[in-house]
Amino acid sequence: MNLNIGTICSICLINNLKIIFTPSNNFVRFQSRISLRGHDMHNDFLCPKCNGQLNVGDVLIFVSKMNDENNGLLLLHPELGNYNVMNHKQFHISKGELVEFSCPICHKNLTSDIDNNLVFISMMDKDHVQHNVLFSKISGERCTYRITGDNLESFGEDSATYINKVKRSIEAT
Repeated sequence: MNLNIGTICSICLINNLKIIFTPSNNFVRFQSRISLRGHDMHNDFLCPKCNGQLNVGDVLIFVSKMNDENNGLLLLHPELGNYNVMNHKQFHISKGELVEFSCPICHKNLTSDIDNNLVFISMMDKDHVQHNVLFSKISGERCTYRITGDNLESFGEDSATYINKVKRSIEAT
């Protein structure tokens, strides 16, 4: 949808996100001002259940839930090993809390079969090579894994936490 010169719209700035709405609340444009220096923006992140795109602009979007009364959207940085997170100020997440992640499209739970504390998503790089990506569901636990065939790359100071389980799952395939 294009904005006409006479169109009245509102601009909403939330953290580093700029969202522009028309009077009828139709979504017009979404921009992120997160710095992505050195990050290859050609990676697509996909739900392993429905193959839906999880990245919009410069963020990955997930539906997240801690309990029946505390749920919301989490926006994650797409660079593996970068643990910047954006969420609504009323969506409180305490360090050490287990956060459930679901696809915003099909609403399926993204818990990994390797460990219940890990999320599993797919990543397609600019060369159309598919990678499996795992990251921790524990708030504040910094561990991410990229698996490509038999190759494993880990990120974050807590990556040793699940590394043996991840290695065993690669060996089993």
